[in-house]
Amino acid sequence: MGVNFVLESTIQIIMIFLYLSLLALFTSLTFFFMSVGKYFSKNKDRISRLEADMIKLQEKLNK
Repeated sequence: MGVNFVLESTIQIIMIFLYLSLLALFTSLTFFFMSVGKYFSKNKDRISRLEADMIKLQEKLNK
């Protein structure tokens, strides 16, 4: 009976650590995808500014 109790409590502790590690994994993946999305949105703004500058330069050259 004592060995069975120790085995069950050890399995419960291992399961708790597994659940916590899965939670940490999903949290870190969420932050990773959020940062990737933020990076691409910043680059999109930069590209649109560069396109606007190119249009202005072409208009100046055509005058």
